[in-house]
Amino acid sequence: MAGAVTRLEGRLLRFMGIAMVALLSLYFTYHAIYGTQGIRRQQVLSDDVSAREAELQRLQNERQSLEKRTTGLRPESIDPDMLDEQARKQLGYTKDGERVLLTPP
Repeated sequence: MAGAVTRLEGRLLRFMGIAMVALLSLYFTYHAIYGTQGIRRQQVLSDDVSAREAELQRLQNERQSLEKRTTGLRPESIDPDMLDEQARKQLGYTKDGERVLLTPP
């Protein structure tokens, strides 16, 4: 009878060891995927970086466009047409016979 108990204890210990290894594997696998530094988090951060790079590119293009428009208004290189356009726009002036079409911004 003592031999049967020892075999049962041996099987139980083996089962508990395998169960412990399986649980630890599940724990580490879960955190490798869903943890704060896991695969899912890296995907979210990668998507965020892509969105911010696209926004940066859009803002750089907008800045470049604004710089092109303002170079004609600098004192060292005033573009008379640009100056006339901006003055009329800001002051609301028109010439005789001109029509102004207002569009929403």
